[in-house]
Amino acid sequence: IRRPPRSTQGVSSAASDVYKRQVQIPALAPGYRTEFDELARRHGDYALAGLAAHGRVADGRAYDLRLTFFAAGAKPTLAFAAARNLEDKELSEENIAEASTLTSNDITPVSQPGCSEQTKLHHCRVLAKRVLQRMAA
Repeated sequence: IRRPPRSTQGVSSAASDVYKRQVQIPALAPGYRTEFDELARRHGDYALAGLAAHGRVADGRAYDLRLTFFAAGAKPTLAFAAARNLEDKELSEENIAEASTLTSNDITPVSQPGCSEQTKLHHCRVLAKRVLQRMAA
């Protein structure tokens, strides 16, 4: 955050109240992939559940995988068990299916009207399969 110069502090103009922010996002290293998906009732609605995934894929195998689920629990949650299960393994249908079932070990779902905790876990498993299949492609 950059603050306005002292000479403009205390001045009531709109320009002096503006803070500039800068975000630097490094380029992906070779072999790394990022995927994102979410489920919502209708386009534009808040997500019922979502997943952001990042990791390295080399020769069809997963390394350094991060699976972060959001809108499923009280806060975004890393799925450590699923990621560890896929480390240095081929992203095959069988391995992806096994990892997707392990998401329930890491996520403590929070129900919301019309969406139970079990439904949230189901959404997370579906998202894990979809995202990991895209990473494997």
